[in-house]
Amino acid sequence: MDKIELKYQLTALIDGELADKSKAAEIKKLIEANPDLQREYDILRFTKSLVQNKCAFHSAPKKLKQRISKKIKPVENPLPQQLEFLKSIFSKPAFAISSAVILILIAIILVLNQSSKNEITELASKQLGSENMFIQAASNFNSILTGKLIPQILTDDADNIKKFFSANGVKYSTQIPTCEQWKILGAVVLEAGGEKFAHHVYSNDKGKIIYLFQVDESCLNKSEAIKLSEDMMKYLDEGNCYITIKDDRTTLMKKMDNNICAIVSNASKTEIENLFCSL
Repeated sequence: MDKIELKYQLTALIDGELADKSKAAEIKKLIEANPDLQREYDILRFTKSLVQNKCAFHSAPKKLKQRISKKIKPVENPLPQQLEFLKSIFSKPAFAISSAVILILIAIILVLNQSSKNEITELASKQLGSENMFIQAASNFNSILTGKLIPQILTDDADNIKKFFSANGVKYSTQIPTCEQWKILGAVVLEAGGEKFAHHVYSNDKGKIIYLFQVDESCLNKSEAIKLSEDMMKYLDEGNCYITIKDDRTTLMKKMDNNICAIVSNASKTEIENLFCSL
């Protein structure tokens, strides 16, 4: 089999178009036995993932839908369900004063609880500047999707990636979580402010990507190269998992051992939350 024919067979294997199972098994054996062929296969698979993502259907942003809906038919903003309940109770003239006091206290608790939730939601808006880890993670993810940032090593072996990080100047211990139905694609080491930082990527058979950027907590806010707001650091130090969505991208912040991890993906929020928040 010449090189051109072999490349056609690799492409057919990746696209699931090799109907002959014995032929597919033969190609897989050739890939496993030949490192150059394995690299070619990984690059083709990675390229397919990028193309699938760039050509995927994207619905209109939620805010745009809301603006259009308001112009078509303005909708009154109903009271929250809890406050509607209070309104119906207070409309009864024979309602006891003592019970009214209790309900007022409940209303205050609900308002304070909502305020706390709003503060957590606003953590993303407090991450500012190109040196901020949250901002860098989003930028790097976009660079991966556009092909501007590609792995320096293609491997699905977690130990090999850890060795790669160590050999290329990453001075802290790294975490490579195992994600069910996701395959490690590769890794890259990037330098900022004289420090080397670890980044690795997963992909699945649907063409989705997970990018994980991890930094030892001691590195954050101690140099101009990498930062994170103090309230976000405090929130993660308390064992919380922060997750937000913007432009169909899910960003999750999580502390794993001594490392602060920024995870960005075009997979669903629920799937990313289930994969990483329990770690």
